[in-house]
Formats: sequence, structure tokens, C-alpha cells
Amino acid sequence: GPQSNAMVAIAAIVHSKNEELKEIMGIRRTDDDEDSLLDIVQRGLDELDPETDFEEEDTGNDLLSMDEAAFILELDDEKDQDQQQGSTGSSFSQYSSFTGHRYKKKRFVYYTKKIPRYLRKQPNGNLLRAMSLGMEIVELSNVRYAELFGGDYGGSPIAPKEIKAPIPGRSLWIPQGGACGVAVPGARLLAKEILTFWAKQGRDVPLSVCVPGGTCTTGMLLHREMTALLKQREAEGQPELDIQIVVVPCVGDDTYAMRQMMALDENTGGPGRASDTPTILRPHADGNYGSSRRRLGGYFVFGEPAAAILQTFQEMKESHHVFLDLLYGAPAWSLLLQHWRATPSNGVGKALRGKRYIDDSCPIAGRQVMYVHSGGQEGIASQLTRYKHKGLIDSNELQ
Repeated sequence: GPQSNAMVAIAAIVHSKNEELKEIMGIRRTDDDEDSLLDIVQRGLDELDPETDFEEEDTGNDLLSMDEAAFILELDDEKDQDQQQGSTGSSFSQYSSFTGHRYKKKRFVYYTKKIPRYLRKQPNGNLLRAMSLGMEIVELSNVRYAELFGGDYGGSPIAPKEIKAPIPGRSLWIPQGGACGVAVPGARLLAKEILTFWAKQGRDVPLSVCVPGGTCTTGMLLHREMTALLKQREAEGQPELDIQIVVVPCVGDDTYAMRQMMALDENTGGPGRASDTPTILRPHADGNYGSSRRRLGGYFVFGEPAAAILQTFQEMKESHHVFLDLLYGAPAWSLLLQHWRATPSNGVGKALRGKRYIDDSCPIAGRQVMYVHSGGQEGIASQLTRYKHKGLIDSNELQ
């Protein structure tokens, strides 16, 4: 959607790369660079077409995806390193058409459902930030969006054939939530950082790394990379570490999360077995839920304002000085706190004795908890506006 966390993250990466290219070519800022954020965003919104026409042709060869994209990404990184060292080889050839202040600007084209009227009139949050960083938007009707990107297994790792590559042969397809092989290097780096930190600071206490899940890409790939690192550590005879990844579904329920993770694992070279996926945190079966949450087994309806989410958001901010977003962070912590406040359990580790947990089968029982924050602070203002429209907060509470 137009307030996606992944959207603004990719926009920031593309913008950063363009700034690097400008610096390499010695391009100075222009008057256009001095425009305000709102000027830039409004200009982009004004240029949006009400509907996009697609060419009915197979353009699959023009879009890179999954492992192929990961290979190109690594290759580009090597080229960048050569260029930074002053090489005039192949890395410079891709910029050989630079003349004066002209350069091959990298584009980020984002396909989304229709932007709400209030957001188009007054852009804010992630949309404001992403468009100010140069993102281009293609709006689709709900029906067309479902035709292109729908399904029981989340976003496809292969680009729909109806979408034409912006630059044939040099375009990278990133499905919803980054559910593709391009995300593997980042997950590997995150796993190494967590393992290194816990090996030094963990004091032999078991660790549950809790990750909010949309497409569950981070959770699935982090689990796979962490499992490989722990096996390597064991083979090398190093002290054993007990680190498990726990996914907290924020889109759909545990069944949907499992389907997505199995499909992602298979699409990125794994076996695609349920036994190879991370643990999923499930809500209490006997919780006092409304009708919509009961239908999802206690999980929240994604993006729908809920009093329980708002309560968690306010509690974490006021009592613990932790600022969460309302799409992933607050819903995830609402479920985590639900377990944290449950029945005391005996037999926990010494460092955790006296804490409150539900039962020993809960994935955070008797363990330290590390939460991987998924970002999204830029979107809090627009999210709170939706809570105001629902009558859950007053105007004076908006930021």
C-alpha cells in the first residue's frame, strides 16, 4: 500500500545510490533540488495517471528476479568497489554516457492500490518520505492489483508478464515485502550481528528473536541463516548457543504466514518444508476478541485501527519509552505482552526467575526476548489520522 515500510526503505536505497552517482560525476545540486518536500511530492501526485495501461507481452527476460537479481546486486557491489578505488574498467562503462550534468538516474517504480483521497490531498508519512526521495507511483484498481499480485502465497518472485520493465535488461523486480533472493544477503548479515552480540552478551541464556511478519520474509530468511550459522558454530566446536526466531504474524493468521514462508523458502533455494520454518507466536485461544479478530484466531486485521493496538502503542511509548509503528510494531507487541502477562511458569532460568509467562510451550517462555524493529515511524502520523477518523483518539493527540 501507499504507506508501506518496505516502500520507503527501497526509496531511500535508490535515492542514496543516485546521490552517490551524482558525487562520482561531480554533479552539483540544482535549483530543483532546493524544492520543498511537499513541492516534490505534489508534483509527483499531479503527474499520476488515473489508470495504467499495460502492454500484453511477455517481458520476463527484461526483469531480473530472485537469485539472478542477487547475483547482479553482488556484481554491482564489486564494480562500485573498483570504481571507488579509481578503476576505469567495466564499472565505469555503465556510466559511460554521462556528459556534463546528465547521468543515468536509477528509478524506483512502485505499484500500489489507489491512494486514498485524504492522503492524495495531504500526503504524509511513508508516502511523503518515499515520493520526496524520488519514487514513482503506478496506481491500480483493487481488481487489477489482485489480478497482478494476488494469491494465497503472497507476492510472486516473478514479475507479472503484463508489467513492462522500465529499462529492459537492467531492471530489478522486487515483490511485495521483498520476498525474493535479493533479501538473503541482508538476512545473513542480520543473523551474524545477532549471533555475535549474543555470544558476547547472552550469558548462556536462551534467546527468542521476535520478528513482526507481513510477508514474513525477514523471519523466514533470518531463521534459515541463523540455523546455518549455529550448525557451523557447532561444527567448529564453539560453545553452544540457544537462539530461535519467532515470527509474530501481522497480516493474516498463522496459516497464511506458514504458507508464505514455505513458498519463500522453496523459491529461494530451500526445501520449502514446514519443519524448516521459524516458530510462529499464536494468540491466546480464550482471548476476549471482537468478531473480526475471532475470525483470524485472535490476530488483528492488518491496517484496521483497533483499540488494543492503540493501547499497546501508548503503553510502550509512555511506560517504556519505546516508539512503535501501528501497522507492525504495536500489533506484534500486543500479542507479545499477552503472553508476557500470563500465568507464571516454574523452572525458568535463574536470570528470568519470577517473570510471568504463559506455559513452557510458549516460544518466549523462560527466554530473553530480542525484538527486531521493522521501521515505519515515518508513517505514524498518517496511521494516527485513521484512528482519529475511527473515533479512537482526539485531534489533540495527533502528532
